[in-house]
Amino acid sequence: MSRLNKDICERARALDANLRQQTVALKRLNKLQKKLQRLDAARRPAPPTSLQNAAHKKGTSTSGASKLAELGFSLDSMQDLLKNSKELCEAVTSGTEQEIATLATLIESVSGICESFEREQQAAQMPHKRRRLNEREPPALAPEHAPVVASEEEKVAAFCTPSGSSGPSWILAVVVRYSRPKQKYLVRDSDPDTAEQHELADANVVMLSSRVSVAPGTRVYALFEGTTVFYPATVRSGPKRKTNPVYVVRFDDDEDPAKEVLAENIFVPPPHHSL
Repeated sequence: MSRLNKDICERARALDANLRQQTVALKRLNKLQKKLQRLDAARRPAPPTSLQNAAHKKGTSTSGASKLAELGFSLDSMQDLLKNSKELCEAVTSGTEQEIATLATLIESVSGICESFEREQQAAQMPHKRRRLNEREPPALAPEHAPVVASEEEKVAAFCTPSGSSGPSWILAVVVRYSRPKQKYLVRDSDPDTAEQHELADANVVMLSSRVSVAPGTRVYALFEGTTVFYPATVRSGPKRKTNPVYVVRFDDDEDPAKEVLAENIFVPPPHHSL
């Protein structure tokens, strides 16, 4: 690169010198043209019309010759000077064109080298970019069969042992939070009088939905009216209504043969909680 820069500088200086020579030559030619015009005007007498004009012609010719002598020029010297000036101009013009062509070639070479250098730099940086991309931690992906968990403040059925109870049961609870590392829920009893919290494994929590679909004869847990506890029951029919659908169920050990329960308050127990 430094060598090419040096060559370009040398060519530019040579081009500048040629341009200065050309300017000097043009000035000399302009001066010469003016002198020739004066000489030509001095040597060209007006046509004689009388003896006085003839005498005037003779005097003019003499004064023209003396003027030519005063200027120190002869026809031969003028022709030589014109020839030399023409050759000088042609040489300067030719040299200028050559210098311009050489400079253009050098500039193209430098441009090509710069582009090649930039491509090499980009190619050299690509492995680093790939490495930086590879070093980034991949986004955490959920397992292929990761269970869907209930969101905060969502109502669920929770299998726990409330305080004062003789044993575990399914109660209506509200999700406080869920811990994925522990795979445990923290739920709160929906009974406003207790608001007791329980930490439960996700296997002991069932999400409720109004879109539950169960066939008649299916054994389920259903929320008994006026309580926050789910009791075993058998589906008799349903669902009824598209909005707030209900099922007709019969609770175990209940004298009433049929009760309507909202679909969102019915669930089929998990396999490890068989009825």
